[in-house]
Amino acid sequence: MSKATQCPSTVGRKDPDSPAAPVLDGATGRRYWRSLDELAGTDEFRAFLHREFPAYASELTDPTRRSFLRVMGASLALAGAATIPGCRRPEHRIMPYSRQPEEIIPGKPLFYATSMPLPGGGAEGLLVETHEGRPTKIEGNPLHPINRGKSSVWAQASVLNLYDPDRLQRPTRMTDDGRTDATWEEFDAFAAGHFVKFDAARGAGLVFLVDKTTSPSRDRLRDRILARWPRARWLPYEPIDDEAAREGARLAFGRPMRASFALDKARVILTIDRDFLGGEDATLPEARGFGAGRRPTATHGPGAEMSRIYAVESAMSLAGGAADHRLRLRPTMLPAYLAAVARAVFDRLGAGAGGDIAAALAGRDDRSALGAIDPEWIDAVADDLVAHRGASVVMAGPTLPAEAHALAHAVNAALGAIGSTVELRAVEGDAAASSLDSIREFARLVGAGQVDTAVAIGVNPVYSAPADLDLRKAWARIPTTITLSVDDHETGALSTWRLNGCHFLESWGDVRAADGSIGVVQPMIAPLFDGRMDLEFLARLAGEAVTDPFEIVQGTLGASAPGFAGLSGAVFEKRWRRALHNGFVEGSASPPTAAALNGAAVASAVRSLATPGAQDGFEVIFAADRTLYDGRWANNGWLQELPDPVTKVTWDNPALVSAGTARELGVVDGDLIEVTVGGRTMTLPVYRAPGTADGVVALTLGGGRERVGRVGAGAGFNTYRLRASDALRVAVGASVAKAGGSAEVAGVQSHWAMEGRAIVREFDAQAFRAHGDEVIAGSDAYGNAKPLNFAERVGVYSHAPANKNIYKPEQEHHYTTSPQWGMTIDLSSCSGCGACTIACQAENNIPVVGKIEVSRGREMHWIRVDRYFAPDHGHDEFDLDFGDAGPYTGGRTHDDVMMAVQPVACVHCEQAPCETVCPVNATTHGREGTNDMAYNRCIGTRYCLNNCPYKVRRFNFFDYATKRLHGDYVGKELLGGVVENEQMIPPRLREKIGDGAGEVQTMQYNPNVTVRERGVMEKCTFCIQRVNAARVETKLRGLDGIPDGFVQTACQQACPTESIVFGDILDSTSRVRATREDPRSYLLLGYLNTRPRTSHLARLRNPNPRLREPVVDPFHHGADEEHADPAPHDEGHVMSLPVLSAERALA
Repeated sequence: MSKATQCPSTVGRKDPDSPAAPVLDGATGRRYWRSLDELAGTDEFRAFLHREFPAYASELTDPTRRSFLRVMGASLALAGAATIPGCRRPEHRIMPYSRQPEEIIPGKPLFYATSMPLPGGGAEGLLVETHEGRPTKIEGNPLHPINRGKSSVWAQASVLNLYDPDRLQRPTRMTDDGRTDATWEEFDAFAAGHFVKFDAARGAGLVFLVDKTTSPSRDRLRDRILARWPRARWLPYEPIDDEAAREGARLAFGRPMRASFALDKARVILTIDRDFLGGEDATLPEARGFGAGRRPTATHGPGAEMSRIYAVESAMSLAGGAADHRLRLRPTMLPAYLAAVARAVFDRLGAGAGGDIAAALAGRDDRSALGAIDPEWIDAVADDLVAHRGASVVMAGPTLPAEAHALAHAVNAALGAIGSTVELRAVEGDAAASSLDSIREFARLVGAGQVDTAVAIGVNPVYSAPADLDLRKAWARIPTTITLSVDDHETGALSTWRLNGCHFLESWGDVRAADGSIGVVQPMIAPLFDGRMDLEFLARLAGEAVTDPFEIVQGTLGASAPGFAGLSGAVFEKRWRRALHNGFVEGSASPPTAAALNGAAVASAVRSLATPGAQDGFEVIFAADRTLYDGRWANNGWLQELPDPVTKVTWDNPALVSAGTARELGVVDGDLIEVTVGGRTMTLPVYRAPGTADGVVALTLGGGRERVGRVGAGAGFNTYRLRASDALRVAVGASVAKAGGSAEVAGVQSHWAMEGRAIVREFDAQAFRAHGDEVIAGSDAYGNAKPLNFAERVGVYSHAPANKNIYKPEQEHHYTTSPQWGMTIDLSSCSGCGACTIACQAENNIPVVGKIEVSRGREMHWIRVDRYFAPDHGHDEFDLDFGDAGPYTGGRTHDDVMMAVQPVACVHCEQAPCETVCPVNATTHGREGTNDMAYNRCIGTRYCLNNCPYKVRRFNFFDYATKRLHGDYVGKELLGGVVENEQMIPPRLREKIGDGAGEVQTMQYNPNVTVRERGVMEKCTFCIQRVNAARVETKLRGLDGIPDGFVQTACQQACPTESIVFGDILDSTSRVRATREDPRSYLLLGYLNTRPRTSHLARLRNPNPRLREPVVDPFHHGADEEHADPAPHDEGHVMSLPVLSAERALA
């Protein structure tokens, strides 16, 4: 909850009599709440919620006299600065084509296929939209077997890295006078004389520390380098690497393997600390499979089937939030739980099942070690897995040791999952190497004085290496160090040569995806800053005759790719062009590997599994950031500002603890704590995250970069400083203490709260099967017909009078002419990953506002993903004993929660409240049912924002889109640190995005979408520019209308789980029409008669009756949302809208 003070015009005023924000009741009997602030209904939350405008809307800075005079004095000192020549209108030079390329038509985009290498290996197949030769938008390649038209958050945001003005723009070298600019010619001259000395020693003293990639061409160059210098060391390294999974597969099958999961075939899923929907463990095929398994299309028969997910984990994840049952355990208890389930599974499979493994499990007493957890969490889960043999799967996460991963493979083999729901493929080359072994070996070599020259490609070990290795000092001791990277970072700043590399969108290359298919990385644009591609860099060092990456890739494919062997001339060229067109080589995917389980090795591993004892101190989890990953994307403003899908925190990585642990420590959100691990101590803010196991501190990596661009500077904390090489994932015996003081944590979980109106709906699948086909042909208290489908039978809409217009029939607008655009969002399959948010931001030129503005409720995202918590134990009440630490610290039950997510954007009401209050008709309704904005007509009254019941409009309080975030301004040195927020500087004095190096940022803008200025309201447009382009295209093709699926909104096109559907609601054959008529379909706040064009499909869970009794009949007052009177009402009773009281909020 932001602690920003309110508008000074309201300071001292008494808030209108308003209740605490109510807790929302779901159809399953759960009460939903967005944050602990909302649950407790604190004064701070109510003030934030009921404020007419976000904090600081009418003030310059904090409301103290001293601050005011200080800033005003500085402003007066700069009063004449606006007249200096530097503030004149910038001049633009027009560079026309001397001969326009035939394929380029101004205003019409071209699309090219390419591949994006992923951290640690693998790739996404992408389709890149370009305008006049510049990439502007990323989409998933519909032909690629991994993406199938969808894309991840990282892929969507990658285009922003291309146009980062803070990326390295030239080679530099360290001299006696400090770091100086250099040229590639100077480096080539240096390299020619320097590397030849290693020929005599056969490479002794030369070390390559490289990022992991699955590029066949780079593997070939690696072999050439090691052939020239056999004693040189090639060390693949990733700071976040799933060592345990790879080693577990080696234990189970004799060699490293990568497991991929066909979740669309799985009916029962047990995930133990593996988040297959978000972060490092997430893959697009698994997200797609999850979505397919969670979308029932009927109430009976095959279409009614729905997967069941059990999640056991230490901190809330997206997979845990989507699960039907969730159990929180400390990390050290997870292997014991897996062992207990494995033993139960083998027992149920009968004599001979498991063999030596079953015998090893029989010698353990894991049930007792687990303590007081419900035995049904073992027995019921095991029964469900066995009952669905061949359609069940067990997944192990990165915090589990290798022995536990090997046991998970054994369980899957016994369940018949391997070859069905689990596919195994061999991992080879750099991807199979141990990053931990690599970085330890590198530190050993440096410590022994055996490294003369170190070459780092795509890695930043000074920042990310384990703290006990002290790579900062080690790197400085190496006589010659060379780094090649796209971005500036800590390792490059300490290197002898810091060389600028190329972004993948300006590179030639190749890469193998997770299924083995070979993708071609082809450039969309020439290198912006004359960078050098890694293939060319390595080829030159190796002394290769061919150094052109284009020719290197062609040579690699011609020598090893399926279908290329023996081809030449025109035949080869045809095959090559086909690969470029498709983005990958057809037929290059490798089949799953047949592997025999080594039962004896797994049994030995089981015997070595540690049994958890009494907890000694805190357990600390080190996890990848769901947006920044390992910190490599810290200078990407889209990713920094994208709220974490679980915590909803932006621009930060606080320590996450349970509400119960926070209560014991006496801390609330933002309080500083000291975390000590292995003698190393760090002070950082704490944040209470429901669902975290007690006694656990979850730390995300990737923050606190010291050498980074302007966007990432000062964002987060470098938690790598606490991570040791012997505890990369989990550290035990840590101590945590309150440090005193606090820090602002910019979370959005309480922003845009809708006065407690219940908009998220959830049912149990059993209720849907029993009542999904029922349509209640009822009437309201006035005798007006009011039919209700399954989802509409709960909430205020079920009791409110039927919607009637006050307009005469001839005054109403009837949307009867096709097309009429609408959208549906399926909450059952939505994972909450945020890909829709980033896709919308990239498509619609939505600006980044920065941490300070976010903390004041001014984030500009057009589509937000609300996150709700609810107790996982039915109707039990929450413990509201807040303790002595202050309000809303909560009790233990705040952590035993389930999670629900709901994307919300402008719903394009047919009777939009925003349209009736705009004094200048800046927001109007289109003939095709869209709520349109005329930006140049908007005068910024914000009446529409106040009148929108969905809180989906965004206002440009400042020049977010035209001024550079964290940029310079006239008089910055004079003002020093007086101005905390550069938005307070007069716009004419601020650095524009198009000034200097920042000009490159404007190349990312979509030319078909207006860039908005200060004082303008904006919101979702249903991607009207895409609709218009489709209309023109269909006319050119002679089609009668726009076919279903011909146009997709940006959010729909990106959604990995295919939860968003857009189309013509009047087309009886369209997907959107079918989903709108689904029994789970409902309109947000439908009782307000706004008639939204966007509808949501209620979320379904599929509980196991042995763990929780399903709510089969949710249509009673105890389960109804917002129903103020739980007593039955008479037929003639006219129900007024509920009065939400403080007593109601805590009832």
